[in-house]
Amino acid sequence: MILNGQYTATVDRITEGIAAVLIESDGYTVAQHEVDAADLPNGAGEGAVLSVTLVDSSITDLEYQPSETDRRQKEAQERFDSLSTRLSENQS
Repeated sequence: MILNGQYTATVDRITEGIAAVLIESDGYTVAQHEVDAADLPNGAGEGAVLSVTLVDSSITDLEYQPSETDRRQKEAQERFDSLSTRLSENQS
């Protein structure tokens, strides 16, 4: 599948200077790209949400989305806290 247009992506991991960027569409991961970590926008690290422009499935632009990154991290922490609470209640 050739991807063109604007997508949301997340930096899944950075290993040996290479960032694995997961491209999303309709809530699903549809592609993965490897990007030199030095080419990530300022402030973007593991877990960062990016706005990505693709032309013929190649990344032409990356933009860090700090507010969406914060929102997703808070949402994930809330889910974790909720699960932790239920687990500790079940052990009582």
